[in-house]
Amino acid sequence: DQLAKNLSPAPQSVIDSIRRKFSDGGEIRKFHMDLIMTLCAALSCIIDNFETEPRDLREDLRLDSKTMNQYFQEIGAKIGQRKAAGEAKAQPVAKLAMPLVFPKMSRGAPMRR
Repeated sequence: DQLAKNLSPAPQSVIDSIRRKFSDGGEIRKFHMDLIMTLCAALSCIIDNFETEPRDLREDLRLDSKTMNQYFQEIGAKIGQRKAAGEAKAQPVAKLAMPLVFPKMSRGAPMRR
């Protein structure tokens, strides 16, 4: 099976857990793909002390900037600019603020009577 081959030498229990959490009957839908991407964004922020450059993860996952920034916003991260010493222009940075505040869901247009 392709997943076991890609994750080798991971134990079978890890592969089964990934299959249960991120697929529906062995099929990965858009919802599951979004779940994986937001998990990657969250782990990236946690590993880098709650602040990371979306460009690095975007290049690894082969996504465009707008899509990657959307995943960071979905986990509650703020996208800003940071200019490092010796760099000509500022680089985008995603910062996971504490306490965590999620974006509000739009409810659509009010119903007419």
